Amino acid sequence: MTEYVGRFMEFVGGDPFLFSSDRDLLDQETVFRRQVTVDLLESLSFQQGIVESAGMGIIVVERDASIVFVNTLALKILNQPLSEILSRRVIEVFPSTEKKKILTGLKMVARNTQLRRKSLAVITNNTTVQMTISILKVDGEIEGWVLILNNTDPLKEIH
Repeated sequence: MTEYVGRFMEFVGGDPFLFSSDRDLLDQETVFRRQVTVDLLESLSFQQGIVESAGMGIIVVERDASIVFVNTLALKILNQPLSEILSRRVIEVFPSTEKKKILTGLKMVARNTQLRRKSLAVITNNTTVQMTISILKVDGEIEGWVLILNNTDPLKEIH
């Protein structure tokens, strides 16, 4: 990228590089690929906005049960910083009393392909949270799980 920026700056400055046979910087295909990259980044930003605005905590867990993504509301529900959650096993971020229940839910949706989701109530930080566990599939392959956390205690609204 540094090389391209440098070459572009030379181009803008009127350098004779403009007349060389190596003009891939302004090649239509190169420009098009860059536009696709911009479009993909905008789409990613839009999708991130949806995840953050969903009104529910979202946790993405890989097949080895390690957490790879947590949205802001899930961090608030768990009352833990991102640095304490990422890469940890999902059962480690919930109280030990909930471990068996969560593991059972993960196994149920992984083993039964007809089961689209499993809902259960878990207690964390003295708050009852409705957890919905679904399988995460990418291109038809099982990659892990998505956990949706919804605060069910009306007296403890998460802000």
